[in-house]
Amino acid sequence: MSVAKIDRVEKNTLFLSGIDLIDGTPVLDVKPYIALSDHVDTTAPWWMNEEIPQREVELTDGARDALSHVVSQLREEHHAGTSLVAAKAGQTPAEAAGAVETLVRDVLRFDVRSVHTQRDAPDAEHCVDLDAFHVVFRVQGHTVTVCGVTLAERSCKAAYDEENSLC
Repeated sequence: MSVAKIDRVEKNTLFLSGIDLIDGTPVLDVKPYIALSDHVDTTAPWWMNEEIPQREVELTDGARDALSHVVSQLREEHHAGTSLVAAKAGQTPAEAAGAVETLVRDVLRFDVRSVHTQRDAPDAEHCVDLDAFHVVFRVQGHTVTVCGVTLAERSCKAAYDEENSLC
């Protein structure tokens, strides 16, 4: 059972908030909230109170060059609209590449690998799609090294299989 706030009622439709539902999900039963017997737990789960470790993110010279190249390629081919970061109006190519690098750093400073990947393949190359880009990286200790950046025209796995290794 979940507790929700009724925001408004229009004809036979309830508009709710504060509940984990997708718009249009049918609600089968509604009961009144009774403070004496109902309790809303406002405490956060234990993992929300832990500080999330952050890593240093480094880009190899090759990755930085590749990033500049793919951003320029997007802009020259008038496909910058496929990248929300690189498409910002009035940006120079260097500013667009800097914005993409900031995105990469901001995401990868947190460990985006699954728990089983962290455990089973800690030293492997990994790939993540960010915006319109494939980012290949390796994690060693508290440092993430970005080894390559390509356009995300196909899946990370396909790009990795084709290029084999960028680190």
